[in-house]
Amino acid sequence: MMSKNTICLFFLIYLFILLHFFEYPKFFALTGIIIYSLNDMIMPPRLRADMFIHHCLVIMLSCYGLINIRFPWGFIKLFLETEYSTPFLVFKHYGVRHWVNSVLFLISFSYFRIYKLSIALFFDAIEYKLNVFEYFLVISLYILNLYWYKKILTIGFSMIPRLFIRFI
Repeated sequence: MMSKNTICLFFLIYLFILLHFFEYPKFFALTGIIIYSLNDMIMPPRLRADMFIHHCLVIMLSCYGLINIRFPWGFIKLFLETEYSTPFLVFKHYGVRHWVNSVLFLISFSYFRIYKLSIALFFDAIEYKLNVFEYFLVISLYILNLYWYKKILTIGFSMIPRLFIRFI
């Protein structure tokens, strides 16, 4: 049986190929993220409350995206792209504890989960004309990402003195 991290890595490769090489992969991408999220909830190495909430929100957003034709593909794709930061987290679980992996994780998390979502929520959401339920889902996921970003930055800033001393 494959490990959870291997399944995650294969899913992310699948998602990248779907989002960049196919015209309109909505059904396959959303079905894939639902299966991946359920798998992650069933077979976690450890499932914290924030991860459980995240997976539930992702499943709700994905199911909603599948049944609601009006929900814009561009907005769904944006949330699927947030998973591009995940491989660096998975690499850490595989034992890659190099500072380059940490920096790549920080950059990808900052760009996809903070910067791009901020632009979409504060500038593009009006154009998409989201309803209250849609706003609830996307704002909840955004707030969760902000919470994780604070944790990431706190850990990152705590590592700076050790890195500085190491290079002296």
